[in-house]
Amino acid sequence: MMKKERNLRLLVSGLLLLAVAAAGIGMYRSDNRNNLQEQEELAQEEKSEDEPSEYEDSVRSEDVNTSNAQAQMEEETKETPSSETKKEEEQMEEAATENVQEVLPALDFGENSVMQWPLQGDVLIDYSMDGAVYFPTLEEYKYNPAVILSAEESQAVQAAANSKVVSVTQNEETGVTVTMDMGNGFQAVYGQLQDVCVEPQQTVAAGTVIGTVAAPTKYYSEEGANLYFAMTKDGQAVDPVMYLDTGEE
Repeated sequence: MMKKERNLRLLVSGLLLLAVAAAGIGMYRSDNRNNLQEQEELAQEEKSEDEPSEYEDSVRSEDVNTSNAQAQMEEETKETPSSETKKEEEQMEEAATENVQEVLPALDFGENSVMQWPLQGDVLIDYSMDGAVYFPTLEEYKYNPAVILSAEESQAVQAAANSKVVSVTQNEETGVTVTMDMGNGFQAVYGQLQDVCVEPQQTVAAGTVIGTVAAPTKYYSEEGANLYFAMTKDGQAVDPVMYLDTGEE
């Protein structure tokens, strides 16, 4: 009888141990499942946060397209100015051209025009193409297509009339020489110069300083410092004194 009770107790104890073990295993598996489920939910939430939604993608795409369109419009505006802008620029250029033309003096010298003296000085040698005149330095008589005006070195020389510079040259007899067009076939020639301050194609008004008197060349050493002043009409020499203001009416 005692043996049967002991066996029964052992059996009950064994069953209890098995039940406890089974319960422990069940709880362990349940905890693992819960942990795995939580990890999966966290991973899903992180993925959702990292990946933009369809709305965000749409907004970003629209922003990019708008920026590209604006950049393209700005580039086209820079490269291709509007017709109004072109018209305004053309009008400004025309106005600037007209202003320049208004500032530049007219070259309208004529038979009845009067020149101002290029400098104040006495006539050392007269113009003479009808007969020979005496040149002291050369000690000879010869024709003279200009008037030789006495001067001082570095004395200012002025344009006798509104003129456009034709050339600035170096001549053995007349030194640095400036030829100027006064219009209608009239030209003036200024010789024995230095410090010339005009250049070809430049237009100047009457009275504008074009240079100063230089030391005389060897052809005029006896005459001293002077201005060689000649005038032509259609290439033919004319007497400058006929057109200079002598104060006589």
